[in-house]
Amino acid sequence: MLSISQKKIVKSLLMITILITLLGFLRNIFEYVLDFEYGYELLDIFNLNEEQNIPTWYSSTILLFCGVFLYIISSFKKDCQDKYYRHWLWLSIIFFYLSLDEAVSIHEELKIRFFLEKDHILYDDSWIITFSILVPIFIFSYRKFILNLPSKTKKQFIIAGFIYLLGTMGMEIVGSFSQEFYGKASIVHGTVTTIEEFLEMIGIIIFINTLMSYVSSQIKAICLK
Repeated sequence: MLSISQKKIVKSLLMITILITLLGFLRNIFEYVLDFEYGYELLDIFNLNEEQNIPTWYSSTILLFCGVFLYIISSFKKDCQDKYYRHWLWLSIIFFYLSLDEAVSIHEELKIRFFLEKDHILYDDSWIITFSILVPIFIFSYRKFILNLPSKTKKQFIIAGFIYLLGTMGMEIVGSFSQEFYGKASIVHGTVTTIEEFLEMIGIIIFINTLMSYVSSQIKAICLK
């Protein structure tokens, strides 16, 4: 069962995510459909297709929260001499990186362009190629760790990871095509980026909920010993 505090945290995060997404979509409607200049300028801080604004800072914060939570779990696992404590520690480092990357877009520098023509549809988003190599390596390295997790936690980990990657990489590829065919300043591309950011935030929230449930179950298990 979820504790009341956990329910409140998850519910609050979901409400904030939905609000940010709706305001971002409304901003796109004002600019690309209604051509309402003052409307979209007022809501520009919710532009899901730009950096250094409220959606970026929010996503960076919840990723940072995951990193801190994972570090606490790794410290607890180390004290308990759990053989997978390093996996938890490296997960926390990865989320600290993701939080920083969300804030300053480090991934934009991880581009593989030397074999792509300048007019290639993925030329500006060639970091996707880098991550498409790193993600399978990560999954392979963590296969035993994932299989060792409790059944419910394992399923939720996989669901959260799938939704997050669907947003960060899957919808990014769709976004490259929508920008190519409809242009960056279009309601189609704006809608794609809105869905992309929404999926990323939902994936993180599911992961936060999973971590809190996991910690709660671990504490109960210790108390019953």
